[in-house]
Amino acid sequence: MSTHKVAIVAMQGVQLLDVIGPSDVFAEANRQSGLAYYSVEVVSTSGSPVRGSSGLALIPDRLIDEEPCEVDTLLVAGDPLIQERPLTENLLRWVNQTSASANRVDPSAQGLLCSARPVYLPASERPRIGPKHRSLLGVFRM
Repeated sequence: MSTHKVAIVAMQGVQLLDVIGPSDVFAEANRQSGLAYYSVEVVSTSGSPVRGSSGLALIPDRLIDEEPCEVDTLLVAGDPLIQERPLTENLLRWVNQTSASANRVDPSAQGLLCSARPVYLPASERPRIGPKHRSLLGVFRM
């Protein structure tokens, strides 16, 4: 049996429930099945602790700048002030590349890529919605 890798992207100001909740669900699935089917990693843009909107902090498992890994499921944890915080090119590039090969992508990740706020990336690296995830576009149309 292969391990199903789950990456949860957590940015400064994240709602920690959006990180801890899914992580607990996958851990409970492992516990109830008696198998270590899910492996969850929290991914962030910096090595420093990620401070949540409540003021509490968590330590990420890996940085987006580290060597890319295969991810089966990509989740992007929510941030109530995402429209007020700058999104780095590295973050958008990593989410774009990872979502292109992931089997399951949280609609939040696609929303991040389809953000109305302009982000200037080279044409070759602009966010693309692959055929696997094209059906998610309807969620973000105004």
